[in-house]
Amino acid sequence: MSAIQQDVAAPVGSNLDIEAQSPQKPLTLKTLSPQHAAIVAEKKQANPAPLGLFAFALTTMMLMYVEAEWAEPGFVEVVVCTAIFFGGAVQIMAGMWEMARGSTFAATAFSSYGGFWLGWAFLRVLKLAGFTFGPTTEGYETAEALYLGTWGLFSFLMSLLLFGKPWALRLTFYILTLAFFLLVIGEFHEHAKQAGGYVGLVCAAGAAYTAFSEMVEETYHFKMPLM
Repeated sequence: MSAIQQDVAAPVGSNLDIEAQSPQKPLTLKTLSPQHAAIVAEKKQANPAPLGLFAFALTTMMLMYVEAEWAEPGFVEVVVCTAIFFGGAVQIMAGMWEMARGSTFAATAFSSYGGFWLGWAFLRVLKLAGFTFGPTTEGYETAEALYLGTWGLFSFLMSLLLFGKPWALRLTFYILTLAFFLLVIGEFHEHAKQAGGYVGLVCAAGAAYTAFSEMVEETYHFKMPLM
């Protein structure tokens, strides 16, 4: 008998046992006592955090291939597709599921960074369409720098709320903040952009590690280092 079944089981002759045997009242969440219903509902609820973290990590990693000059600039068009569907839409869904679970921080983080990736992808589409945000191409560089800088500030504020959280998650946010500001400088200095690309790769690895660690703990009940 499973743990859930043990929790739901009741002595023979009890009201729960009679209801379970009655054809008019099948054993469902409605026929269970509030305590047992809560246990069953909790067991059925999955953790959306690894999905949101992987969506952020893989999209970030793909973009940082370009920023670190591991891939040709044309690879950005592939990143745009990933940013729209995985980094954007999927991460926003993870945020909404976290909201349903009552996790304000995770819901805010996933939904916000999902919006970041959708906004970033739209900026790139506008650039490919020929928009310059001004009379010269410098207008686009300034616009992107302001965009990245604003998200760097947001990441810094979010990192202040992580005291007491696992170190893997805290380090990911600290490194993310640094990567954003390096990429801001990189809009005007190429070496800073490449440095931001490498720092971003470390950030992506941290997010992926955190996601994988949460799945390992849920699957094998083993806590990974820094978690």
